[in-house]
Amino acid sequence: MMYIKEKFKKCGLPAPPVRFWRTFTAIAAVAVAGCLTAITTHAQVYPDDYGQTVNGYQEEFNGTEKSENWVPVGGGGDVYQQSSGTLKVSTAAGDPNHLLLQVPSGYDMDNQEVLARFRVTDFGSGDGPRGGIGVAVSTEADIESRGIDLHFRNHDQHGYSGYHLKFLNDNRMWMGDNDEDPAAIDYEWQVGEWYWMRVAHTNIDGSATAYGKIWAADGETAEPDD
Repeated sequence: MMYIKEKFKKCGLPAPPVRFWRTFTAIAAVAVAGCLTAITTHAQVYPDDYGQTVNGYQEEFNGTEKSENWVPVGGGGDVYQQSSGTLKVSTAAGDPNHLLLQVPSGYDMDNQEVLARFRVTDFGSGDGPRGGIGVAVSTEADIESRGIDLHFRNHDQHGYSGYHLKFLNDNRMWMGDNDEDPAAIDYEWQVGEWYWMRVAHTNIDGSATAYGKIWAADGETAEPDD
């Protein structure tokens, strides 16, 4: 049995200029022309916290309509359609766009973690196409929908080419915007295949850091340790 293991990429960020969003672990995220889904449990390998009760929010996308707690922000509008355990995300105009969890029970503005299961079904090339998981996303009017994202990419940039993943600080810069520290994950993902992604954000004494990793959701590949 072959296991795919990728480095748990750490990206140092500047001190955040905004308050941050809620801490939660959710089977949810944002993709370009992709979809997320709940899973029927079999005797397979899943992340340790999948199916467990966590101190946060969990979403299986059951039902015909998504919960009112999921709010689209950004100029692209509501391109997120839920049906029978799947959330389909279509291509949106403008940038940045996010689907944010907004619940009345309170927020941790600094520390967040998201676990999601992804499949990208269509993806272009070049700088434009992007999609993935966002954390620390602001809802303040003057900087709405700006956050830290780990994006699927198919673009030649900072020594990486073709399919890989890269951190973006919305409307500011691609993180590690140089060849020496590209803040990217050299993982050749494929259109049509399922993957797990875990993205976390911490802010300790004004020092913000984002972490991310990806691995195959094939029921055989274990989550990387680091």
